[in-house]
Parts: sequence; structure tokens; C-alpha cells
Amino acid sequence: MITSLLLLASLIIILVTLTKVTVIEQTEKVPVSDYAKVSLTDQSNTSDPNTEYLTINIAPPGNSPTVVTGWKIVGGKYNINVGKASTLPKQGKINEEVPIVITKPSVLIISTGHSPIGVSFRENKCTGILGYYQIYTPPLTPSCENCLNKTDYPDYNKCVEEHRNESDFFINAWRVYVGTDIELWAESFEVIRLYNQEGALLDSLRH
Repeated sequence: MITSLLLLASLIIILVTLTKVTVIEQTEKVPVSDYAKVSLTDQSNTSDPNTEYLTINIAPPGNSPTVVTGWKIVGGKYNINVGKASTLPKQGKINEEVPIVITKPSVLIISTGHSPIGVSFRENKCTGILGYYQIYTPPLTPSCENCLNKTDYPDYNKCVEEHRNESDFFINAWRVYVGTDIELWAESFEVIRLYNQEGALLDSLRH
């Protein structure tokens, strides 16, 4: 009887140990993406939601379309989904947001706070003008020199109409806003993971 109890206890200890090892191996797998090279970086060190942001660098193989809307960013306390964005925002207008589809090496700036123009958006050669009216963290890509119309207060919408058909009009940078007033990511001692729509781990960072 005693021998049987000791044997049972030994089996339980082995099972518990194997379970712990399995969990560790699952959480420490090397991130793999079958369709895109993806890296997640933390570019902010602040408790202010208006200046807190992460960046996601994406390089689709062969420029094949990669849908990023629906990707999930998971931290120690909060989880968020990458939302939709306007491909061509207009100032002072109601802008429609659509799923974000990446076909070229691009960067997504995931900002915790609210969008100064009310929506997430793709940058273009005119969006730098928006920085004349509101603060963006990090700063927007500067507008082309001839987009400014040599005035103190250049007209963004007019710039779009004049340049939107140019081959280099769109910039491969997206501003995605979570739209919350709370800090999402700890300034240190946190692991943040990036998953695709199917739950596959794409990348993770520790800070």
C-alpha cells in the first residue's frame, strides 16, 4: 500500500513538472510568420496616452497583400486589436475607415491616445501639413517642399487635390489610434506580444 502511494505521488510530481515545462516552451517559442517579416518595437517611454506608441514594421514577401486589421497586441494588463484606417483622410470631413492592407514594406505606428483628425490614417506627401495645426507623436513625415504653397498656413485639402494622382503621393506609413485615455503599456518589466488573426505569434518584446 505504501509503495503504491509513493509511486502515485512520484507520477503526480512528474506530470506537474512536464506541464510546467510545456507552458514555458509555448510562451518562449521563437516568433514565426509564414507570410511577412514582422517586428514590434517600443518607441515610447511615457505614461501619457497622448505620447505613448508602439511601431510594427512589416515586409510582405513579394509585395503580396497582408491584412493587418485584426492583429492583436497583448500586454501584461491590456489587449488591443489593430483597427481600420482611412487611406486618404480629408481635413474637416467625415472620413471612412477601411481594413488596412499592406503590399509594400511599411510601418504602423500604434498610438494609445486619440487621433487629432478623428480617425486612423495612411500618411501621404501632404499629411505633414496637418502638423501645422495639431501635435503628432512621433512627428508626421514632412510634406514635399512644393506642397506647402509658400504660405504660413498651407491648405491640406487643396494639397491633396493637387498631388493625389502623383506616383509618389502615398507614404508607406500608417497612423493607427487606439483612442483611449489610459496608459496601455508599462514603462518597464513587461512583455508585449503581437499575434495575427489566427492567433499565431508574430513577434514579442520585453522592456
